[in-house]
Amino acid sequence: MITIWHYGNTGVRSPTRIPQALKAYSEWSRYGYLTGRENEIAFEDYLREVGVVPKEENKTSNNDGTYGRKFRFVFYRSGFIYLPKGARGVPFSPESIGGSSCQLTPLGRQLIQADTDEAIEELFLRSASAAIFDLPDGTHFSPLRWVLAVMLKMHEKCGQAYLSFPEFAVCVQTSNPLFDVSEVVDRVLLIRNKRAASTYKKQFDRNLYVTEGRDYKGKAQNFREYADTNLRYMRLTGLFRTRGRGIELKPEKFALAKALSASLVSKADLKTIFQELVNGPELPTDEIASAMDSLRNLMDELKARNIEFEAPSEDDMRSALAINRVRRTLERTLRQQEEKEYASIQRSKWREINDYMELLISGRDRMQIDDEDVEEIAIPRGEAPAYLEWTLWRAILALNHLKNLPYEVRNFNVDSDYFPRSTAAGGMPDLVAEFDSCIVVIEVTLSTSSRQQAMEGSPVRKHVADLAATSTKPVFGLFVANSFDPNTIDDFHRGVWYGEERKRFDLHIVPLTLRQFRDCFSSIFSRNLEDKQPLLTLLKLCDQDRGNNDLYGWQDSIAQRVKTFISTNYCF
Repeated sequence: MITIWHYGNTGVRSPTRIPQALKAYSEWSRYGYLTGRENEIAFEDYLREVGVVPKEENKTSNNDGTYGRKFRFVFYRSGFIYLPKGARGVPFSPESIGGSSCQLTPLGRQLIQADTDEAIEELFLRSASAAIFDLPDGTHFSPLRWVLAVMLKMHEKCGQAYLSFPEFAVCVQTSNPLFDVSEVVDRVLLIRNKRAASTYKKQFDRNLYVTEGRDYKGKAQNFREYADTNLRYMRLTGLFRTRGRGIELKPEKFALAKALSASLVSKADLKTIFQELVNGPELPTDEIASAMDSLRNLMDELKARNIEFEAPSEDDMRSALAINRVRRTLERTLRQQEEKEYASIQRSKWREINDYMELLISGRDRMQIDDEDVEEIAIPRGEAPAYLEWTLWRAILALNHLKNLPYEVRNFNVDSDYFPRSTAAGGMPDLVAEFDSCIVVIEVTLSTSSRQQAMEGSPVRKHVADLAATSTKPVFGLFVANSFDPNTIDDFHRGVWYGEERKRFDLHIVPLTLRQFRDCFSSIFSRNLEDKQPLLTLLKLCDQDRGNNDLYGWQDSIAQRVKTFISTNYCF
């Protein structure tokens, strides 16, 4: 009979929310009280209030605290808070491992203080390395270590450390270290070869889940739903990158993967395992020899890709701490180079970017696409605001001609596959794109209610004014939303901001609906006009129309400009 291990929780499908939610919890007025229906409901309401869970997401008049419960579960299973007193199936108390019910652990405090992608990934790696999953023989295992063992055996047998989504779903998350890893890999390769020989690959995948479901007590859809969540948690460790809908072990992580997979099973009891988890389990790289292996692995990858870097000095090699500091710096160098490469291919991805905009316009969360490796594109539940910023970032990268670097354009964090981890930090523009002739501050929102003006009117104007105060180039603002409250447009129509010492700034902010932007964007690429920088021309002409019209006349003129833009052979 098939069983599926499940890392995390399908209610918190994306671990990218966890750092935000944990920080919010640490600042909550009821911090420490996360059990009981009343507290669960109050915590969910608080998460909505601070924006971790969008207010519109699954909100009903009978809020039952579902998100409060699910985040609590993920927090303590990941070692970020001490387990609740009396937790079902746990044979020890929080006090017995040095803490108090639902208080932040040392590992959790490190997470809310982490301020770099590399630091966050390492903390999730430490968490995922803990052997908290039961095995039938009374021992325990870490799904992450098991996945790494399968990946390395795959590489040994076929030269690729890669698993497709269906392969992971039916072969890997249904197995564990009590299985023979060679037999698991042979089964993966058998499925891979059969799929390659099939004519209708998507139908092959659907039939595969049905066939496997015959020996599984749950619903066949669990293969896909659990795999989707499991892969998201795996990727946040920084060891993998996306390949299609599956995952691939990063070449620079092979040394660490080998060290982690050397120990697949723990005979310690759960109390001991959780005691180590809450304090941050040790990694092989905490020792000098393994730290050096990982650093050499990384430097070999940088050399193979002709990426320049400064060789470490002898002082950098005196301790594991110093070696790891150098490694993180070089990882950042590699990440930045990979982001440049990611930016360079966005022009060829314009149809996919267009499809994401269509999802955000329609309010749907997924769309079937015509791609052999990627069956669909999707926006994870509750992450539409982050995906809106991310989609506009990709659109700006696709339009090219940027003078600033791709990671300088965005003010939000991305994971190692460049998907968004969060929305832009408060007090900062969502995006800042610098061109030869001007700078464009881009702000986006999914808000459409009367609160839009209060939430966006002043912040957007301030961000544009702040940049205009220091820039030697003209500064434009682009505000994108699905629809506009007239009071928001009025703020931009008047286009004024007063700074310090009574200094007045005349602002140039153009509002475009997401549909208008999408139509212009797709028109640019369908007519091969991206090299002419037509979007800048559109912004400048729309801004000129502002002074010649009242509020509603300006909106009408913008609509006409857009219509002309997309219906003529040339821009204007």
